[in-house]
Amino acid sequence: MAQLGEALQQRWRERQPDLVIVDFTLPSAGLAAQTMGIAWWTSMLSPCVIDTEDGPPAYFGGLQPVTTPLQQIWHAVARRLTRALQRSLHLCYRRQMRACGLPGIYRSDRSEAVDSPYCILALGVPSFELAQRWPAAVRFVGPQLCTPPSAVTAPNFVAGRRHVLATLSTHLQWVKQRMDGVLRALAPQFPKVIFHCSDGDTAAPLQPAQGNYHRLPYVDYAQHLQRYALVVHHGGADILYACLAAGLPAIVYPLDYDQFDHAARLQVAGAAWWLRDLNGLPALLREALSADEAPSGVHRLQAELQAIQSQARIVQVVHGFALTGAVPPV
Repeated sequence: MAQLGEALQQRWRERQPDLVIVDFTLPSAGLAAQTMGIAWWTSMLSPCVIDTEDGPPAYFGGLQPVTTPLQQIWHAVARRLTRALQRSLHLCYRRQMRACGLPGIYRSDRSEAVDSPYCILALGVPSFELAQRWPAAVRFVGPQLCTPPSAVTAPNFVAGRRHVLATLSTHLQWVKQRMDGVLRALAPQFPKVIFHCSDGDTAAPLQPAQGNYHRLPYVDYAQHLQRYALVVHHGGADILYACLAAGLPAIVYPLDYDQFDHAARLQVAGAAWWLRDLNGLPALLREALSADEAPSGVHRLQAELQAIQSQARIVQVVHGFALTGAVPPV
C-alpha cells in the first residue's frame, strides 16, 4: 500500500490533478492524495458495505431488516463486532497503516478513514439499500454499467425458445465446475429451454454443446443479456444491476464477500429468488420459468435505474465541484 501511494505521489508531482476518484479497494491512493492536499473522492461499488448507524450490517451472511427485538440485538452486536475487528486489524498493522497516512481506522465523527470525508460516490440506487441514515459524504449516483469490448463469438439463440444464462464471475473455479455439472444434469428436465453457462473468460475454449446445454467462454452483457428470459448469477454488483437494467428476473446464488448482502436486498425488494444451495436449483428454475412475468420489484428498480441517469449524475457532481469547490447534493 505504501509503495503504491509513493508511486502515485511521484506521478502527481509531475502533473498534479485537481481531483482524484479512488476505488474503495485502493484507499492508499486516496490517502496519498490527501497527504499532498489533493481533493479525493471514493467510488463505492457496493454501498451496502458502508458503515451506517442503521440497517443490517454487511458481511454477516445477508442480514435482512429487523422484525424482532432479538434481531435488533444481533444487528447491534454484529455492528460492534465489525468495528472491533477493523480496529484490531489496524492495531496489528499500525506501523504499515501509519506509513500510508492512516493513523486510525475511524475519524472523530465515526466515519471510516479509508473512505473520502468529502464525497463517496455510491454506485447504486438508494431504494435498493436497507439503511436510511448515511454518512454525509455519500452521494448516490447509480451503477456504472460497462462491458469491455471483445471479439468472442456471439451466443447462438434459437428462435421461439427461452434461454437461461448462468454466470458466476468468481475466482472460485471449483464453484464454476460444480455449477457446470449441475446444469448439465438438469438441462434435460427442461427440454424447451436453452441453457448457457458463461466462463467469463474471453480466452477460454469453446466447448461442444450437450443437447440444450452450452458452456460458453464469454457473454457480452451489453449486447446479449436482454435476450435471456432468466439469469442465474452470484450477486456481484455488475451483473445484479445489469439484470435490473434489462428488466430480467434472476436466481441469485451468493458465494462470498458482499454477495450475500446483495442477495438479501434482492429478496427484500422482490426482485430475485435466493438460491441457498445448488441442490435447490431445479425447484427454483421451475418456479421462475413458470411465472407469468418478472417479479414486481424488477420493474420498479428498472424504472428507478432509468430515471437516475447515472452517467449524467456523475458529470453533474464533478462539474458542480469544479465550479464551487464543494460537493453538490444529488
